[in-house]
Amino acid sequence: MEVKFSNELEFKASLAKFADKLPEEHLLPLQKMVVAEVAEGCIEGTPVDQGRARGGWQIEFNRQVSGETGKLDKEGGATKAAIDAGMLRMRPFDLTYLGNDVPYIVPLEEGHSGQNRGWVKATVAAVNAKFR
Repeated sequence: MEVKFSNELEFKASLAKFADKLPEEHLLPLQKMVVAEVAEGCIEGTPVDQGRARGGWQIEFNRQVSGETGKLDKEGGATKAAIDAGMLRMRPFDLTYLGNDVPYIVPLEEGHSGQNRGWVKATVAAVNAKFR
């Protein structure tokens, strides 16, 4: 079953309703677990040439990611560490944005490099199925 929200307020209200069913001490760890799995899949799945796209992943809370990191990270370790460090700022119900402002990230996702087409979509689907 796919659930769609027409706006951010509707989404946050749905999260609040869900959270009422969870003991408070479990909410933030669950939230971090979901974000960590999405981040890991997106970072690891990113096709690599110079490492610019892999190094471009970043996290923000309650606002969209804006601007490129300018980092090269062929292995992904530094990018994962930066995401993990960013998650220390996460609070319950934060709207979390994982993004990549490298100008060619969408063509990469669409398979223009000939490598690992659709890895972001596949990651989100797998995490959605796991935490349904």
